[in-house]
Amino acid sequence: MRSRKLWALLSLGLILIIAIVALYFSQIKKNSNDTNCITVNYTAQAGDTVAYITAEYGIPVDSLKKYNWQLADPIKEGVVIVIPLCEMSKMPNYHSDPTVTPTE
Repeated sequence: MRSRKLWALLSLGLILIIAIVALYFSQIKKNSNDTNCITVNYTAQAGDTVAYITAEYGIPVDSLKKYNWQLADPIKEGVVIVIPLCEMSKMPNYHSDPTVTPTE
């Protein structure tokens, strides 16, 4: 009976260790972005939103959140946001020239 309890505790401990290691590596993957991507830091101003920043830089919301995984509206003033310049123009119908009218 005593060995059964010990075995159950050891099994539970092993499962817990495996879960912690899996969580650790999933966070590393989440935070390790393309190392070839040039980024700039942007300091949020009052009234900034995720939509405004993505439109301003011409990057998809998913790309911005990939580099800033805790980012959500409303963005607090003074928060430093990483802008992945390699993701620019991956947004549908985005043109860096404001005189060009997007076409469907």
